[in-house]
Order: sequence, then C-alpha cells, then structure tokens
Amino acid sequence: MSHHQEELWVLALCPGKRLLGAELLFRGTVDACMAHPRDIFRYLCQLNASSFIVAHNHPSQDPLPSENDWRFTQQLMRASTLIGIPLLDHLVVTGKNHRSMAGMKPEIFRPASEQVPALNQGFA
Repeated sequence: MSHHQEELWVLALCPGKRLLGAELLFRGTVDACMAHPRDIFRYLCQLNASSFIVAHNHPSQDPLPSENDWRFTQQLMRASTLIGIPLLDHLVVTGKNHRSMAGMKPEIFRPASEQVPALNQGFA
C-alpha cells in the first residue's frame, strides 16, 4: 500500500476462506478515499466470491478507524447482507501496525443469516 495516499483493497474469498483475488479498487488522497459499495460488489460477483475482507491504509500512521471508516463499514455490511456475500473484516493498515475493525466491534460483523433470517428462506 502507498505511504502517501489512501488505498482501498478488496480481498475476495472462496467458501474455504482461501483467497480468490485481491484488487486495489480505489486510490485517494493523503487523508481520504472515495469508495462505493457497487464497485466492490461488482468485483466480488465477477470472481464468484462467497465472502470478503476490505483493507485500507492510513498514511497518517494512526491505525484507529475514523468515524467515516465506521460509517462506510456499516454501509458495506448492509449491502453484503442483501447481496449474500458476507464482509468478514475491515482492516486499517499503517506502515508498522494494523487494526481489525471486526476485532474492535464484533457485533457489527454478525453473519448475514443472523441479521436477516428471511434471506435464506426462498419463496412459498
């Protein structure tokens, strides 16, 4: 990852949690990166991913997620629940450290089946 501008990477995983692909999808400025869930899910669907992890860097070297990081993660969780491709974690990476947002607030990363039980029921 760049040390000078924020980047958002998506790691697509298969059912066994093995890596299908990793892609830099967005590159921003020294303190921001514009990203949209539709582009992330387009990539995941092209690879037929069954789950995913996102990771982005903080050139400031502060590994703590910002309020915008939390909002974006919650937006991804809502979309992943509807689409059926679970977000397993959002990592914030610096040159010397990282933070797992799932480790910090595991309640946000509940499996989609717990959040929307009707999702797997089909039609009557």
